[in-house]
Amino acid sequence: MSRRGLREGGEGWRAVFHFDPDHAVFADHFPGRPVIPGSLILDCFHNTILDTELQVKGHPLRLCAIRNARFLLFASPGRVDVDVFRQAAGEERVFSCKALQKGKVLCSAVLHYRRP
Repeated sequence: MSRRGLREGGEGWRAVFHFDPDHAVFADHFPGRPVIPGSLILDCFHNTILDTELQVKGHPLRLCAIRNARFLLFASPGRVDVDVFRQAAGEERVFSCKALQKGKVLCSAVLHYRRP
C-alpha cells in the first residue's frame, strides 16, 4: 500500500492509496479474485486522519472507537480514494470516512479519537 497524495478541502481531506496487485497479501485474500482486506481500508482511514491532524494541529491522537463500519463492495487491488471529514472537534474528535474505487463507495466508517 502506498499513498500518492493528500488534498485538503474545507473540513475534509482526500488521500489516494495504491494497492499493488502483486503484493503477497493477495495470494491468500483471495486466490483467483484478489480483494483488499477491510482492515487495510480502515488503516487507510486511520493513517489519513493521523497525518492530517499532525500537519494541522501538531498533536497526536489515539483511536478510541470505530463505529458504523460498513463494507458495501469488494475492493480490488489498485487505486482507492479515501475521503475523511471532521465531524466534531474538542476533547473527542470524530471523523466520518469513506473509501471509493472508480467512483463507487466501498466502505464507510466513523472513527473516534482522543488526545493521549
